[in-house]
Amino acid sequence: MTGLINGQLKLYDYAGAKPSKTVSSRPHRGACRAVKFAPGGGGAFSGSSDCTLQLRDLETNKPSWRQKAAHAEPLNALVLAGPNGVATGDDGGSVKVALARP
Repeated sequence: MTGLINGQLKLYDYAGAKPSKTVSSRPHRGACRAVKFAPGGGGAFSGSSDCTLQLRDLETNKPSWRQKAAHAEPLNALVLAGPNGVATGDDGGSVKVALARP
């Protein structure tokens, strides 16, 4: 899973002889600065410079949970905190914990 400066998320499968793109979306208006697979691998958390945080279902390629104003300043760090939780940090030094409820 890769987060891009244009807000896109891309997931590639390297199991075959040639890499193939399995998921591509643009869930953020700002740069996607942090991405982590959710426990179990069925989803991915992402945080952005547009201050949003989301959990995206990788099977449907749709958001299953989203927090639009997760921080007052751009997010730059993301760490898993339990099976449905995530801790995030922003450019201003604030740290928050959220519980994703898909």
